Amino acid sequence: MGYQIFPNCSRRAHDLSQEQTEPDLKYLDKLPSGRWRLLIRSNSIGRIAETHKTLEAAQAAREIHLGNVDGQLKKSSTLRQAWARYEKSQKFANYKLNTQRTRKSRIIPVLKKLGDVAIGKITPNTVENYLTARKAEREKKPGQPDDQLRLELDALSATLAYVKKMKVIETNPTLGVSRPRGGTRARRWTPAEEGLLMQLSGGKVKALRKTARFMLLVRALVCRPGELQHARYADLDLERQTITLRDTKYKGETRTVPFSSVTKSLFMAVLEDELADFPGSPYIFSSRSRKKSEEKGGPVPYHYGTAIQNARTKYKALPKGLTAHIGRHEGASDLVEDSTLTMPQIMRLTGHHSAQVFEIYNHAEPVKFAPQIEAHEAHRQEDRIAAAASLAGIPLHVMRGLLFANRKPTDSEMATIKDKEPSSEVASRFIDLVNPRRAGPSKKKKKKVAGKKKP
Repeated sequence: MGYQIFPNCSRRAHDLSQEQTEPDLKYLDKLPSGRWRLLIRSNSIGRIAETHKTLEAAQAAREIHLGNVDGQLKKSSTLRQAWARYEKSQKFANYKLNTQRTRKSRIIPVLKKLGDVAIGKITPNTVENYLTARKAEREKKPGQPDDQLRLELDALSATLAYVKKMKVIETNPTLGVSRPRGGTRARRWTPAEEGLLMQLSGGKVKALRKTARFMLLVRALVCRPGELQHARYADLDLERQTITLRDTKYKGETRTVPFSSVTKSLFMAVLEDELADFPGSPYIFSSRSRKKSEEKGGPVPYHYGTAIQNARTKYKALPKGLTAHIGRHEGASDLVEDSTLTMPQIMRLTGHHSAQVFEIYNHAEPVKFAPQIEAHEAHRQEDRIAAAASLAGIPLHVMRGLLFANRKPTDSEMATIKDKEPSSEVASRFIDLVNPRRAGPSKKKKKKVAGKKKP
């Protein structure tokens, strides 16, 4: 009778048991391989595409991305908690490893001072106070990198931008703060420094020879040191004299750069040494691995930073301040000054995609105007002669003859000049210049001898 009075009870219990046993497969798909794919498209968190070995792992990752876990970010969450979430996010994983390492290291001093502050209470004033305090600390410890503060602010800004994208805060408070200026990179090679690198590139010390050749190739290819560091033999075409630079700084785009026959000879010298020292390496410039996670002593991309530091401190062969990136700046500046290439063409060679960023090379462009300046000088010379003749009260043809013939004025010209009544100081000085007065004999005063009086 009870089942007839409540006919829907057993059905509801059955449905409830099914809901508890069936897994939640929202955003999840099982692949033929047995793995699980997580695919989320959202305006707030972007596109998430991941694969996981088990259903439980995929579900856990989904909940983390959707924020449906304990510790979900709120305005009361601390900056330290926000960084922890950002570091595990797909947005952070999409950055290159160098960018990830830089932000992980530069966020440390930020968390030390602001880690316990609620993200909802961080304002532009909070960021300004942090920068002021850090500047005071840097003044007590000179010698720190110029870009340190800028990179710290970048790590903080990236964290808060992620929090804003998760719709926890309305605005990013770092956007109202002026970023500290980074260290200038306008320095160029001196002729002596370039000559030193050329000398070392053919020297007997193999380590110095390799370092010098690397820096010279950066200049010749106008590439970033990191691009040449990861270049492979498969990317080098000696017959066509081109090199393909992959996974570049700008969105990982590929760039092919031509080079001259002189650079080809330098490449061949590099290959002769590298193939003998690293026969199994795919890289044009290689180093020995020092990480436990990799094969001990195996080939890895060239540690050019350590090599340049050793050349400066261990071998005392390079001056302080001479870096590989200066070679890129020197090469680009030289193209701007002396080549017939246009700015867009040079930007395609260097890999710049923003005219604003390329403005650091604008200082070299006026050198191309030297012929026009020299041609304009003839017109300016006539103007100066006319101005000088007018001010001195001298006929123009007389002034021109005096200047170009390098002669003294004739008696008739001198009379003409004097008839002009040179009352002005300029005219008087000009007459004295072309007809100097003879100075009379100087009268020497006799020294008085003490104790003697005139009779």
